[in-house]
Amino acid sequence: MTASFTNATNFLAGTSPNSVVVEDINGDGKKDLVVANSDSENVSVLLNDGNGGFGTATNYPAGTSSNFVAVADFDGDSKLDFVVTNYDSGTVSLLVNDGNGGFNAPITFTVGSQPNSIAVGDFNGDSKLDLVVANSGGTDVSLLVNDANGGFNAATSFTVGTKPYSVAVGDINGDGKLDIVAANYDSANVSVLLNNGSGSFNTATNFTAGTNPAAVAVADINGDSKLDLVVANYGSNNVSVLLNNGSGGFNAATNFTVGTGPSSVTVEDIDGDGKKDLVVANSDSDNVSVLLNDGNGGFGTAIDFTVGSSPKSVVVADFNNDSKLDLAVANSSTNDVSVLFNRELVLDVDTVDENIAAATQIATFTTGSSTTQEYTYKLIAGTGDTDNAFFTIVGNSLQITDSPNFEIKSAYNIRVSSTDIAGLIVEKELLINVNDLNEIPTSLIFTPTADDDDDDDDDSGSGDDDDDDNDDDDDDDGGSGDGDDDDSDLQIVGYFGTIDPDKDDKHTYSLVAGNGDTDNSAFIIEENALILNSDITKSSYKIRVRTTDAGGLSFDKELDVNLDGFGSTTTQITTIFQLVNITQNIFTVKSKFKGGKGKLSIKIKTHSSKEVKELCVFNVDDDEGKIDGIAPGAEGYAKAALLRSKVIFFSLGNQPNGFNTADLTNILEFESNTKLRFYMVSNSTTQAVLSGKTSFSSVVFSSSTSSNSQSSENGGFSLNFESLVVTVEATNQQVTLGTGLQGKKEGELIDLRDVKQSVKADFKVHREAALNNCVGFYQIADESGGIDTNNDGVADILVGQAGYAEAAVRQRITGIDLTVINQGTASHSGTFAAGSLFAPFIIVNGKPDAFVDENSNNNPTVYFAFLGANTDKTDHIRLLGNNTFGFEDLANGGDKDYNDIIVQINLTANAV
Repeated sequence: MTASFTNATNFLAGTSPNSVVVEDINGDGKKDLVVANSDSENVSVLLNDGNGGFGTATNYPAGTSSNFVAVADFDGDSKLDFVVTNYDSGTVSLLVNDGNGGFNAPITFTVGSQPNSIAVGDFNGDSKLDLVVANSGGTDVSLLVNDANGGFNAATSFTVGTKPYSVAVGDINGDGKLDIVAANYDSANVSVLLNNGSGSFNTATNFTAGTNPAAVAVADINGDSKLDLVVANYGSNNVSVLLNNGSGGFNAATNFTVGTGPSSVTVEDIDGDGKKDLVVANSDSDNVSVLLNDGNGGFGTAIDFTVGSSPKSVVVADFNNDSKLDLAVANSSTNDVSVLFNRELVLDVDTVDENIAAATQIATFTTGSSTTQEYTYKLIAGTGDTDNAFFTIVGNSLQITDSPNFEIKSAYNIRVSSTDIAGLIVEKELLINVNDLNEIPTSLIFTPTADDDDDDDDDSGSGDDDDDDNDDDDDDDGGSGDGDDDDSDLQIVGYFGTIDPDKDDKHTYSLVAGNGDTDNSAFIIEENALILNSDITKSSYKIRVRTTDAGGLSFDKELDVNLDGFGSTTTQITTIFQLVNITQNIFTVKSKFKGGKGKLSIKIKTHSSKEVKELCVFNVDDDEGKIDGIAPGAEGYAKAALLRSKVIFFSLGNQPNGFNTADLTNILEFESNTKLRFYMVSNSTTQAVLSGKTSFSSVVFSSSTSSNSQSSENGGFSLNFESLVVTVEATNQQVTLGTGLQGKKEGELIDLRDVKQSVKADFKVHREAALNNCVGFYQIADESGGIDTNNDGVADILVGQAGYAEAAVRQRITGIDLTVINQGTASHSGTFAAGSLFAPFIIVNGKPDAFVDENSNNNPTVYFAFLGANTDKTDHIRLLGNNTFGFEDLANGGDKDYNDIIVQINLTANAV
């Protein structure tokens, strides 16, 4: 929300108006203005004309230097009277309503020295209104009790701070009696006098405010049903908010900056959000500041609106019956009252897509809530007008004269005015953001390798990767290049780059069919490197290469690769990664590229046990396998290893028909030179061990002494955990889409947050269970499993909270309700949205419709990947391999076979 008001309309009052109040003086249902004029020593009444304006002031004599006015029915005749402080004479004047639309001559009552402010309330509980007056020439406030005869008894004084400038009343301690609060200008504090219930007040308690507090207001700022204090500090140009501590006192002040010389403050809900906002009159900067309540006990940055000269007082009311609160400000130096009508200027769309054509209409203006009032809109000079030149306004439509480009300019600032037929103007600064759309790459660059690109096996890919894709150096963009004839080690022929309007885009490269693809089979591409995959048989090769950005947009190019003089080597490269066995149980994967990552392919070779086995990998700190200084076998090592681990897969003891764990592959990616060690958990899971449900004795580490690692035929290794043997090999394969979180704690998820287009999902479903289970997926807001129910990007229901299960099933992905007959295999397909995170669930012996119908007592059981969401706090979903999940349908883990239903997922990003 924001605050917006028309430019000020000024109405003449008397000389040096110092105070303004709002009441319906003539009983016509419209809010009128009453103004105390210090130098003309009178009170002005300006009646509301019903058309958003006020009539000519009618003036009534008051007293000497009449600088503050209050309005109430003091004599009980149901007509409003005035009381006015007379600064120079030390009195207050009572002007009684004569019942004929006017007021009688003033009756004066003596108070203290230099009375500056007055407040009204029934302090003794007799249902008659009394007065309390702040005497700024001394250190006290005067209490005048209503005498029930149309006047007041002699004043009683109560000591406060030095030079009390302002006084307010309210039930501070919640005892049903009105208390007094005074703002003390010279002592920089506020005094609170609690009503003792016997017609008097306790000794003042003082609370620190800012410098020279000139005004105080009482209101419930934070919605706790307790009255807080707001103080306008003239000398420190801020307002202090003191929150009620519930014990008759206040917490330390929190200060909020306003204009210069704040002299008056009022508290109302300006923007209609149900929270109290602040409005401050700044007498030295000739404006009012509006501070909107942020809902957290504080206020936003002040929004300033220009008024007349030396504004001394501000009040809030709905003057034009549009249900919005307007402002009235008494301006001492210009002898008038400024009225500012609450009227919001709105642009219905505040974003624009890049690359749209110039002269396109992008948004529409509206003002206020009226559908009949006509407004004129203009681009105007002033704060925030930086980009006015890029726009025009036709009627109420905003048109852009430029074709926006996010990479050049990501936002526009404009200033606009709205004028109604009466000439009232609203001005507003507007920010229009440019949407960063994915743009197609414009060119592909091939750079042949240089002599120094292959210093050693680990660094031979030293050509720039995609970090420099957007350099405008297109000297090599001619579609051909010479390979380095000394590059006999890895046979990396050259590197690809991309020219793309999106400066930070990332690209992948592939050999594709089409014109010029004659020799594609002689090469492979890894990362951004072109690698010779065969013996050299000719001097020049023709290939067709595609660069694809993260959003799926691509650019193809035919290239002539010149290998004349490349060398006679017969070395054939099948992988650019190297897997090294350091100590028979510590391994490292190395990338042939500088700064690259190494990838491993891990597969089950044999599994001869009927028990389930969980295979995991963890990183160690040195060749001895230490973790944070803890050596293998030492106390605490096993726990430290499990806390670092990543689950590779879960091998089943009993496989459903049509499913074979030997068909599963897990592709893992690590930083080059990461040292790795493996372990297996028998008949349990890592999480069960860490939670204490399973003993650490179930954990078996890879170990040279048990000879459970040996070289495989193709340069990798096999790990032999007796009944479970797996192969571990370096690979060129891409990491499987959607697996970014898999292997982490509660990471049985589909992670598509970095994907910019929707993803097609093909499912294979298997079953080994008597129960008719159903598996589905739901979108989550974060890795912790929270669910966003109102689409604002923030989790509204967290794991473990009431209603989580119902919210998850209600928000399941439509069309993905996966079922299969026992010992059968079923195929399903569906679509996952781009840029999102998805979690699976299993409904035991039921369907989603049964779970979310109106009969909540008949809901089937549902289990999730997040233990806290499960009623038994037990694992029911396990990772069997990349994008392959096994489910257990029995409570407390049942037989823990995780084969009751198995879901294999193949994900393919859809074309944009």
